[in-house]
Order: sequence, then C-alpha cells, then structure tokens
Amino acid sequence: MPRWTFTGRECDGGLAKAPFYWCELEGKFKPLSTHDYHFCLTFDELEPMLAKHPDRGFGFVMVDGDGYTCIDLDVKDDAPISATERQVQLVNGLDTYTEVSQSGTGLHLWLKGEVKGAIKTNELEVYSRERFIICTGNVYKDLPIAYDQAVIDFFNARVDENAENFNFVSAPQTKSDEEIMEAALAGDHSGKLGCLMSGDWQGYEDIMRNQGAYGFTFDASQADSAFMTIITYYTRNVEQCKRLWRLSALSDIKKRYPGNVKEQQKKLKNLGTDYKLIRAIKYGVQKNDTDAEHRRKLTEEAKLANEAILAKAKAVAKGSVEELVGTVAPVGGDLQYPPGMMGELARYFQSQSVKPIKDFAIAEALAVASGLFGRTYNISGTGLNMYLMMLAPSGSGKSALSKNPENLMTLLERSHGVIGARQFVMSKRFTHENSMFQEFKERSQFCQCLSEFGKVFKNMVSENNSGGALATVRECMTDMYSKSGQFDVAGGMRYATSERSVDLGYAVGYSFLGESVPEPFFDSITPDMFTDGFMSRFLIMHYKGNVPYDTIYQAQEPPQHLLQHLIQCATGAVRALVDINAVPVTQVGLDAYSGKWFADFSRECTDKVNEHGTSPVIASLWTRANLKTLKLAALLATMDCPSRPVIERIHIDWAYDFVMRHNYLVYSSVRDGLLANTSESESLSALREIMVSFYTYEGNITTYHPKAEAMRANGHIPWGYIQRVASRRAAFRPSQWKKSTQIVREALEELKRTGTVRQLTRNEVTDTYATTAEVFQVLN
Repeated sequence: MPRWTFTGRECDGGLAKAPFYWCELEGKFKPLSTHDYHFCLTFDELEPMLAKHPDRGFGFVMVDGDGYTCIDLDVKDDAPISATERQVQLVNGLDTYTEVSQSGTGLHLWLKGEVKGAIKTNELEVYSRERFIICTGNVYKDLPIAYDQAVIDFFNARVDENAENFNFVSAPQTKSDEEIMEAALAGDHSGKLGCLMSGDWQGYEDIMRNQGAYGFTFDASQADSAFMTIITYYTRNVEQCKRLWRLSALSDIKKRYPGNVKEQQKKLKNLGTDYKLIRAIKYGVQKNDTDAEHRRKLTEEAKLANEAILAKAKAVAKGSVEELVGTVAPVGGDLQYPPGMMGELARYFQSQSVKPIKDFAIAEALAVASGLFGRTYNISGTGLNMYLMMLAPSGSGKSALSKNPENLMTLLERSHGVIGARQFVMSKRFTHENSMFQEFKERSQFCQCLSEFGKVFKNMVSENNSGGALATVRECMTDMYSKSGQFDVAGGMRYATSERSVDLGYAVGYSFLGESVPEPFFDSITPDMFTDGFMSRFLIMHYKGNVPYDTIYQAQEPPQHLLQHLIQCATGAVRALVDINAVPVTQVGLDAYSGKWFADFSRECTDKVNEHGTSPVIASLWTRANLKTLKLAALLATMDCPSRPVIERIHIDWAYDFVMRHNYLVYSSVRDGLLANTSESESLSALREIMVSFYTYEGNITTYHPKAEAMRANGHIPWGYIQRVASRRAAFRPSQWKKSTQIVREALEELKRTGTVRQLTRNEVTDTYATTAEVFQVLN
C-alpha cells in the first residue's frame, strides 16, 4: 500500500517529526501534507531509499478508507498510577501488532477497522485518518494486525461523546462559492471576514477589542472558528466551507504565522486537515444554532409578553379579529427600574420626590449619568450623551425634574468635597446658539434639565420662528448630539470681532432632559423633524398613570454604598475634565453575547429602514434604534463599573425595552394622527386606527350613541365617536378654509373609496338600531 514516506531530520527542528517525500524533479526532500498521500511509496519502494538517507526515519500516512487505526499510548512522567494501569490493561488486552514509539516511552497499537473521528486525551490518542504515524520497527508485540469490532465500537462511542465526529451531516450546496462569499462579506458589518480573507490580523485584533475582548491578540485557531461561524450562517455544505476557508489568508501558512518560521514548520503538517476544519465548522454551526435558538426564545417570550396587549387590540366583528400591532410592536407592562446602580439611583430619586413617580425618577437618573459620563466615555466612536423628553399630564410633578439632579450634585460638592460636581447639571435656558457655545467654553460635559419645556419647544420649532433665535438653539442641539466622540470637534461661531467668536477644538458631551404635557408637544411636531434629525435624536417617555399623593420632602442622603459610588463617579469625571482640551476617554466594552446581539440588531434595524422607506418617520426610528440602544446600555454599564465598563445582557435587555417603548410611542402618535402636518396617507391611517380603537374603548361609549354597546358587538362604529375623537387630533386640525369635521369627512370618504371602510345603508341602521345616525364598519 503506497502510504509510506520519510520523516524530517533532527536538524529540521519543528519538522523533525513531519512527513517528507523525495521530489525527483527538484532532487530534494520536500514537506508532505497528509492530503498529498499520492506522493507516498510502498514499503518495498521505501526500504532501499532508507539506506541512502540514514538521517531520516519513516512512517505511515493514515488515509480515510484504508481501514487502519493506530492507538498512540505515551507514558508521561507526571501521569498518575491509575492512568498507567489502564494503559497496561489496554496493551495486554489487545493481541495485535504493537511497537515502541520514537520517544521510547510510548507504544503504537495497530488495528484493522476505522474510528470515525479523532480521540485525544491525556492517556491516549486514536487516529484513522489525516495523521502521519512515525514507525520505528522496534517491535513490542510481533503479531498480525488484529480486527476487534468491540474495541472499534468503544472508540466510536467516545468520538460521539466528545463531539469530534467526522461524519458531519453536510447540507446540500444551494449557491455558488462566489454567491456565498458575496453575501457573507455584505452581511459582515464588523469587517471581521474581510480581515480574515486578506490576512489583516491587526485589523482583526482591533475589531475584537472594540467589541469588548480586552487584550485580544490574534489566535489562528480562534480565527478559524470565527471564520466558520460567519460562513456556516450562509451555507452548511462541508466541502464548500472547506473551499472557502482555503481561499482565505488562514490557509496560507506564511500569512497565518507571519515571520515565525519555527511555528510555520511546526504547524504545516496539520494545516487544513479535516480534523481541524470540521472541528471549526462544527463550532460555527453550533454557535449559529445556539444564537438562532436564543433569538427564537426571545421572540417567543416577547410574543407571550404582548399577548394581553394583542388580545385587547383585536376588533370583534362577526367573529373575525384584527390585530393592531402595526409596523412597531407595543411593549407590554410598565417601565421597570434600570438594573444595577442606575436603578438604585432612580429609587433614591423617587424617595426624594414630592410626587413619587417611577418614570420621572428613571429620567432623572439617566440625566445625571449622561451628565457625568457623556464625553469621558465612548462606545462605537460616540459619547454617552442623551436627549430625553418626559411627557406627563399637568399636576403630576414633572416640573420638578431638575430638582433631584441639582440637589444631588450640590450635596456631593458642598457636603462631600467633590469640588466641581455642580457643573454636570444645569437648569438655565439657552436663548441663542451663541449662548450654548459660550457655555461649552466653560464646561464640555453636562446635562441641561428644563422644566416647562413644552412652551419653549413650541416656539423653537414654530414655522413663524424659522429664522429666530430659538431656531438656532434647535439647530445647535441637532448638531451637538453627534459631537461627543473622542475625536469629534464641536466647532463654534465666527463673528466680525474675535471677542464674540467661539472656536471649540474639542468634543462636547451635551445632554438634555425636558418635560412637557403631551398635547402641545405632539401638536408642535411635524414628520420633517424626524427626517431632518432633530426629533430622531430624542428618547421620549410618556407617563400615563395616576397622579400620586404628595409626600413630605425628607432631604435625605443616598444610602452609604450608593453615596460612595456617586462620589467616585463625580470625582473621576472632575479629574478627567481638568484640561478641557485633553480629556482622557474610556472605551465601553461588550462581552461576547452583547457584541453578537448588537451585530444582529444592527442588521435588523437596517432591514427595517429598507422595509419602511416609504414612511420616513417610521424609518427614522430604526435608523437610530441601534445607536440609542448601544449608548443607553453603555450608560448603564458605566454607571455599574466606571473603571472598566462592559455591556452585559442585563444592560441590553433594559436598554432595548426602553428604546422600543420610545419607538412605539412615536409610531402610535403617527398612527393616531397626533403629529401636525401629516401626509394624506398618514391621516387616512390615523382615522382608520381611531375607528378600530372604538372596539377596545374602555370608557362609557354610550356617550357617543345610546346603542353604542350593540354597535360594538356587531363591529360597527357610530359617527359621533369618529367625529369627536378625530377632531382632537393634530392631523385633523381645522385650517383657514376647512373645519375639522369637514377634514374628517373627506378622509372618511377616501377610506370608503379604497374599500377600507363601509358605511351601513339607512335601512340597515334603521332595522338594526332603530336610529338615523350614520354608522360605519372597518373592513380591512
């Protein structure tokens, strides 16, 4: 059987035990891969050549299908007696050809039959393929090679247990190698695959470190697994995966171990073997399957959590139901406290509030954290600054939103020696962008907390004030949101005189917390404010609960552990900002789960943007959803551990829930016609949702018609409900030429023409409800 070949020489160092073959064409020995066994010789051909080259040994190349297995026993000096006893029992129990290994301290036992995978333990190694076994001729048992099915079955069972099975179930190939690689490169937003294909190990290291792998250095085996994790997402065909790997820089021994000749020689004999590649493929498949199962469970959990909301949103009409989920799914339940130290700060703020409302306390805690960490901490090239808007009804105590943050900073500065702590929160208003830049000259990281902001906001965005001073504040806020990264420059303003000019050559971590009642706030917003980037920078909270009873303000300090933590946070922020032009920035890391989650969520957001391209407001929600979630999770992680913040799953879960609540709030405001200057299609959609909301209205519906209960049971809606609810929405606000009722009727007629709504005939209404009122029904 032509499976015999030479070994290296002692002077070959790491290749002394590697296979070599005699190249007649070049007249010299060359390294041999176990894949190239066709260069091997029969033993009769090899034997005379050994005499010519006494400095070389010889060995046997194990090839799949040849029907041989080698058991390699190696007795180590530190091996326990029990392990040695098991080895002795194995040798004594197998009557087969056995010889002493090259080291002189081990044995090679040869069997007929094949083990379907490799086994490697501290006591033995078992191979049937992809391996070069050095032979010595130093016979220990001079017996024929035996066939023992029981032993082969035993080792095959061990292979299955160790998940090193070479009989990998390969899926059929459905796309060409070019199509798979094109899709993989297009979907690899991190850039890892490109680095692995080209051999840019430094770029690969940078990506891994940016994703939270602190101190990561390139490891070839880890890179194989990472490569296969990406590729097996697109194909499960084993041979195709191998081919694509061999196209990458990982298959080039010189690129794989650049400048390390010794390692290149050492690793050459095993590079690209089935054992190595299929192990990496299996890792990639298992990783993708685990991630897919995790996503499936999350989807199922979300579905169950929203069950109550979905059930409530079903319109009962002649036994049929209609779901009102829309393009952004609602989030069930109340907003929960943030995890970790952010949650503890929110609880403390709630205990110090005259109107103890959890949502307000959470907003205040986020404002403090963004004021402390907005510039000095970065994630994905941006700071942790936030724009928050708190909506709540009058009399709920939202006007005191700035009180708790300011009181806390004053406490830290005056009672606990954190000089400069008060700079991180301010409640002054800006009247012009110049006043903002003047403030940024004094402090480059703070949160502006404004009560009664709704009136200011209305003037800021008013078309009548498009060229006014407050309009410049809006423009400056839009711009400053993205100027908090380590290498960002805030810029400034240039006037004729240098005294009035401002030139800021550094980043600014400007955060904002404002409050308003919902109606004037939504009435002031137009869809253009989302598409031009101003409103898309905000995270909006809406408190719809009852107004609680007043409590007595206690002026208590935070619990001791929270107080010490806040002192450390504020002290660190003050020290970092000593030189406003040279601020040290800490990068927030991500653990393995978080890095994968954000990569997946980024792709999901991109898909959503493409899906809803015809609806700019909805598309704008998904454009920034990933960044908002990332920054919010980073803020939670930094609050937990400012010295070395790392985003974990608990931070992601809360941040994602928070952002999805914001998205649904904006989506529902568009859907329900709360925004001003909506398009015709948005107005029609809003009117349809108003009509459907009649099916789930919880108030006294008989105020809209005495027979309203019977109408709802039949899936019908009285005109009185449509007219009164719609006329309160900004989408149907009266104009100079039309009254609100006329605008609603025109929209209703359009819905009738499109087949979305049907108006019952006069006979139907009279026969069913004994009334002459107009009654409608939503059809689709």
